[in-house]
Amino acid sequence: MRGYAYPGYHTFGSFFGLGYGWYGWIGLIIMGILIFTVFYLLFKSSSRKNQDYYIPKTSQEKNIALEILNEKFAKGEIDEEEYLRKRKLIEN
Repeated sequence: MRGYAYPGYHTFGSFFGLGYGWYGWIGLIIMGILIFTVFYLLFKSSSRKNQDYYIPKTSQEKNIALEILNEKFAKGEIDEEEYLRKRKLIEN
């Protein structure tokens, strides 16, 4: 009975003798991809700075951003300190 885990079952090509064959490797690859994806998403989200603003790059974006900022300040949605801080970010 050499080569058999139990009568009627051949272990050639099995997954560490557990009898899964190549299907076991496919499961391991899928599990590895899932674990990698989870860690990637965790580290990606934790490595970002907590930014509550977007810094415009073109002059048109800067003008639109300043208009929106001026409206929010005029409506009283933000205070002067926040207004000046964000205006400085936009203009630089």
